[in-house]
Amino acid sequence: MAPTTTTYDTTRYPRIAARRPATRTVEWFASSPHRVLRRRNGEATWAPAGTVHARVIGASTTACGVPAMTWRMFFGQPFRSIEPQACRACVEHVQEAKGSRRV
Repeated sequence: MAPTTTTYDTTRYPRIAARRPATRTVEWFASSPHRVLRRRNGEATWAPAGTVHARVIGASTTACGVPAMTWRMFFGQPFRSIEPQACRACVEHVQEAKGSRRV
């Protein structure tokens, strides 16, 4: 599954914006302070536990503004707004940044 992308919001992440052009797309990944080991088809993988937030690589906060420096990022799992454990504030920010399209 491909990561979720959106047009880069230079006002939300000014330090990252200084390193990248404003027209670059952002990949929103799932991020959570907790994780669980899930087994599927005999294969164990780490998955976010609890509320899942949206975060871009290099950002110290989530899309909703929560500090997340020590949180895990799940690079194999893009942030999805249809998940029941997705942070509603992150969903709103990501959808706003994408022009209200479904993530």
